[in-house]
Amino acid sequence: MLSRIYQILSILDDPSLIFIGVFRIDGDPILVRCKDKIILLKIVDWLDGHIKASLDMIVAEELGEIGTKFKDLFVRLVPLSKTLVLVMIANEEMSLYKFEMDISSLRSALS
Repeated sequence: MLSRIYQILSILDDPSLIFIGVFRIDGDPILVRCKDKIILLKIVDWLDGHIKASLDMIVAEELGEIGTKFKDLFVRLVPLSKTLVLVMIANEEMSLYKFEMDISSLRSALS
């Protein structure tokens, strides 16, 4: 299963896409691809505390995903199931349309 997820995540190779990860609902990373180790540490630390709360909000308010922006980074948390979350982070150089299309294609491939 992990090798299949890794193959799917490896399809996207945009230089503006700096982080792709699949996390459990408790915040533990299952598989992560990141282009910058320092950013990786900051992101995983932040996600550890926010994934469960974000998923609860998605379910309670019947949202399809949650997105936010940190400085020059776009962040999307997309539920794949009741226990898995896809996290994608891109810098602002990436077209938002392409970012949304990448999220949509990964969501359908992983679901």
